[in-house]
Amino acid sequence: MITPIFFLVFLFGWFVLGLILGSFINVLVSRFPLFISGGGISVFSGRSHCDNCKKKLVWYELVPLVSFLVQKKKCRSCGGLIPHRYAYIELAVGCVFLLLGGTIMSGSGINGVTSFNVITSPLFFLHAMALIVGVFALTAIFFIDREHYYIPDFLIIIFFISGAIEAVIRISFFWQESFFNLGLSILGVFLFFFAIWFFSQGRAMGFGDVKFAPFFPIFFGALPGVFAIFFAFWIGAIVSVFLLASRKKGMRDRVPFGPFLVAGGFTVLFIPRASEIIFSFFNWFVYF
Repeated sequence: MITPIFFLVFLFGWFVLGLILGSFINVLVSRFPLFISGGGISVFSGRSHCDNCKKKLVWYELVPLVSFLVQKKKCRSCGGLIPHRYAYIELAVGCVFLLLGGTIMSGSGINGVTSFNVITSPLFFLHAMALIVGVFALTAIFFIDREHYYIPDFLIIIFFISGAIEAVIRISFFWQESFFNLGLSILGVFLFFFAIWFFSQGRAMGFGDVKFAPFFPIFFGALPGVFAIFFAFWIGAIVSVFLLASRKKGMRDRVPFGPFLVAGGFTVLFIPRASEIIFSFFNWFVYF
């Protein structure tokens, strides 16, 4: 039996995991421009340093969120201000993984099975690892595309691999859908996004979105993946109207769509009944 104390400790562990991964995402966001421009800096190697004085940081200056607060948002060596986005990203990713831990613990991502036997089984472990890796890729894409208007291919590949594992589990062990339906969803999403990119000549949609979006049905499921994209367009429309109304963006300004895709995916993942509500709405609309 899972006690409330165990559940709270479990969720705190997920939050800490999110903070750690958020710190790594900060590294990806910071180094990515130099990496793609051939600046000789690797995304995965080399020690972190202060952006102001360039001093390499020691381990106790790199504790996610804690170092930022203990050092009062300043570098210990030069006193330069540490950008607030580092803490915001770590906290945001921590909250995302807190939600993910609750989702996995409730079993809502694996056919609603919640027994302790399943939680300790190799299949459940594989499912959890696929979700962790996939959500990490989604979160990294959210912040990199938001900052640099670019979706890295290696993160799309990671998302695809984790999604493929999820698809095999759904189809082979829980028979939630068929490979045929999944293939139709993938093809439909690809053709839809490719058409937007092609006919707008890349102005309405970047090709990174064309490569990224078709893997949503693989990771989330044939129908939930399509609903995630539906939510993405609605979220994008609402945010765009707000940006235009507040004059933070103009009609000719670019707005990356990757973050909206990720937000749509998280809506489906963390609000289990979201897809059911939309599906019921469409049924009502058809029969009205």
